[in-house]
Amino acid sequence: MKNKSYFLMFVFLFVNVLLQKAQSTINFPTQTASWQEGYYLSANQIIPERRVLCGDTTLNNKTYAKIFSIIFNNLGIESDRIYEGCIRSQTDYVYWIPTNESLEIILYDWSLESTETIELKTVTGTQNILTAKSNEYITTSDGILRRVIVFKSQGGGAEEVWVEGIGSSSGIIARGVNPNESPDYIPFLNCYRYENEVVYSHPNPPLTCNYIFNETCLSTSIYEVDKREGINLTVFPNPFLDEIELEIIGFDLLEKPVLKIYNLQGKEVVTIYLQNPKDIISFTQKVKKGIYLLEISDETGGVFFRKKMIGGW
Repeated sequence: MKNKSYFLMFVFLFVNVLLQKAQSTINFPTQTASWQEGYYLSANQIIPERRVLCGDTTLNNKTYAKIFSIIFNNLGIESDRIYEGCIRSQTDYVYWIPTNESLEIILYDWSLESTETIELKTVTGTQNILTAKSNEYITTSDGILRRVIVFKSQGGGAEEVWVEGIGSSSGIIARGVNPNESPDYIPFLNCYRYENEVVYSHPNPPLTCNYIFNETCLSTSIYEVDKREGINLTVFPNPFLDEIELEIIGFDLLEKPVLKIYNLQGKEVVTIYLQNPKDIISFTQKVKKGIYLLEISDETGGVFFRKKMIGGW
């Protein structure tokens, strides 16, 4: 009888493991989802971030959910909404097309097992390799069993954790950032909401989880990637100190392009008329530490590139 009990217990555990492994992939939602994030700008300053999925778009005959960063002014009112790219899920993979790009790259791979690696293009413009430490399961507060991948620490920093259908402990698109490369930009996921319910929160939340996104988003072209073929832009570094370097592909298609940089209060910090497809913009005055909005437009009134930048001393 005792042996039979052990056998039944073994069978139960074995079947339970199989059921866990057989769980179908939990895709990212396409609506009513928001991430309250942040980054450590210095030892004494934390800058909040809010990202949402809002609307969809069709690129290369595939449907994507659009990601926006929500910018608040000093009165706590939404002052801008920056398109940051779009995502789609397929089996164990989540793909991402960053703003002003056309080719998708891997955002997440939920099939990674211990010792397996993944190479990621990060939001800071680097290519980093993460090595999985374990692939486990947790049940989040919404009662859903989710895969969790824990990665080995990069350069002595905190371990990065991916939670299926939610994202990284560094933030939905900030995964893979090595804190040693950008010591003034150490991102974290504070909490994640779905249909206004908190599904995940940081074990020791640095910020109060108080951001709620109620908007019902429909398919719209207002914030989509620019339709004019052949125009693209790269800008780095991000974060920046006293200069940025930019390169515009399709520069000759623009009519007298102008670069403007705004602070969060909507004040123009820099206005420069661009003369060449490649340029280094140096700031004659020191820029205060914070978040800035970079915008490139031309005299037709079209805005071809908008990007959130982190800068200052």
